[in-house]
Amino acid sequence: LSGGLGPSGIARDPQGNLYVTRYDFAPAEEGVTKPGTISKISPEGKLLEEIATPAPELTGICISPEQDALFVTEASTNVVYRIPL
Repeated sequence: LSGGLGPSGIARDPQGNLYVTRYDFAPAEEGVTKPGTISKISPEGKLLEEIATPAPELTGICISPEQDALFVTEASTNVVYRIPL
């Protein structure tokens, strides 16, 4: 998980997979939005998936009670995003 400031949040699903957010700096230019990344990692430590988010400064993550979505907080936009699983 290289780049930016590294891992910033973690959540675990019932299957033992980890969802790890990364905090990367948003571009300085107005109106430019860089995507962020959530890494899904198996209990064995294998990278299963990279999930794109609308913005890069990810600060926290949790799984919805129904386990059908991730809720991710983001600093540059001050928004909580719902990412469907």
